[in-house]
Amino acid sequence: MKTILKRSTQTFLRFPRHKAALSSFICAACFALFSQTATVAFASCTSPTLEPVSGGTSICTGNLAFIRMNSSQTGVTYQLYAGASAAGNTTNGTGNAITWTVSPSSTTTYAVKSTTANGYCATIMNGYADVTVGNTPILETVNGSTAICSGNQALITMNPSQSGVTYQLYAGASAAANATNGTGNAITWTVSPGSTTTYTVQSRSWNGYCATTMSGSAVVTVNPLPTVTIAPASPSIYEGSSVVLTASGGSTYGWSPATGLSATTGQSVTASPTNTTTYTTTGTDANGCTSTAQVTVTVTGYYVAGNIING
Repeated sequence: MKTILKRSTQTFLRFPRHKAALSSFICAACFALFSQTATVAFASCTSPTLEPVSGGTSICTGNLAFIRMNSSQTGVTYQLYAGASAAGNTTNGTGNAITWTVSPSSTTTYAVKSTTANGYCATIMNGYADVTVGNTPILETVNGSTAICSGNQALITMNPSQSGVTYQLYAGASAAANATNGTGNAITWTVSPGSTTTYTVQSRSWNGYCATTMSGSAVVTVNPLPTVTIAPASPSIYEGSSVVLTASGGSTYGWSPATGLSATTGQSVTASPTNTTTYTTTGTDANGCTSTAQVTVTVTGYYVAGNIING
């Protein structure tokens, strides 16, 4: 009968003496087995140098951002991560800067993980880059092209507008009014340019960094006013006589007051006032622009039996 003795984690077998030869053989085999040395190899690992990651910014949907690491390490590969997911292929370090171009559809945090060539040592680079993505405002159409006379006003319109978006009217490259907040309804700007001007509208989303130029533009053509004159410039008559007043500079004319005039329209009218009177003519040119001129007809006296009597 064999006996089993347990000590610690080792097991010893005790055989009866009549099986001494078998016992010697087994013990020899056990010695050979337990005298072997197991060797475990551990690879030497030098962590990659920590490099700072930069490039945090704000962009509009569809625009690009650039994640940058100012220096890299030869023999190290770098993987850009968008959150927990790899973003693109790995990049081998060369000792120079590395730049990744990204265009996320929503706000994303980027980090960079480096791995040595043998793949044993991985390190997350220092810092991260937050790319905030804002919605691009909806394109709306700008209207209001027209022709006006100098000094008159024009209306620039955009219909509709978008809530949460501000709109800036531009005259050429210069802001032409204060920014207007969108409400979902039409926006109208009143302008009075001194010369022909092209108007555009630029929108910005509420966060201020997403700018879009609205579709179309409005060209306001400014026509100059006519220069209207009356001849003679300073007429003087006696009561009962008359003078012909002739206007120039326009295409059509209106005269006022009607007192003492032969007509209230026409380029030339006859004035026969009984008292000194100031007449105004309004001249209109081919563009519909108007201007006025005045003349005073002085009545110096009246005529009696061939003599002029001063009044």
